[in-house]
Amino acid sequence: MSERLIRALQKGGMAAQIGTDRWGIWRSRDRRTRQIGVMTGAEIDILRIRGWVQPLGDEAPPVLVCGPSLLEKPLAAPSAKRLKQDQRAQSEPLIERMLERCPDRALRQLICETAQHYRADVTCASRLGTVAGMNWDGLALGGRIDGGHGRKSPNGSIAASLAQSRLTIIHSELGSERICFLDRLILGEETQSSLARRFGVRSSLVEGQALAAIRALHQVYKTRVKLPG
Repeated sequence: MSERLIRALQKGGMAAQIGTDRWGIWRSRDRRTRQIGVMTGAEIDILRIRGWVQPLGDEAPPVLVCGPSLLEKPLAAPSAKRLKQDQRAQSEPLIERMLERCPDRALRQLICETAQHYRADVTCASRLGTVAGMNWDGLALGGRIDGGHGRKSPNGSIAASLAQSRLTIIHSELGSERICFLDRLILGEETQSSLARRFGVRSSLVEGQALAAIRALHQVYKTRVKLPG
């Protein structure tokens, strides 16, 4: 992943789909200017799941621009040293590694959108002060979740209550052990080795468990809860 291209997005550029699983990068939001590079669909999905890019309106083909989280934090794209396979496996969040290695666009979309829905629900529900059924003991989220107490509005309280209701259903359907795994995979952004140690499984089996957990979460969202909008 190119720091130069991410920096261009930070400074007001855009990413636009230019082909199958290929995204062009521009320094501005005018496609008549020169395209400065290309990112793969997997790289774009990693930026999506980090909350670094978001859609610009309903353009077709899709256009993505820098999201608030990228504007608020220093550049953190992988260095050339970190791009080595062995180092990446040790330091990269497993969910990003899954996206990076997945050639199936539909599966990447499922992983990315399911994780985004879950993270958004936890963030929204946290504005009520509690997240029903969630296991937060020892979960160090740092600044990854933008929840907390702010000025409440009637619409915000309703949205938070609905998000909490969805999470209660999800917890009931999936159980506390799988929820704990999902919290650390999606919210805690833990690595493969960290998850293996925490849950006492072989490292080689963790990615399969992660995919199964995300598929189960996707199924609950698809069949048991109604997403906003």
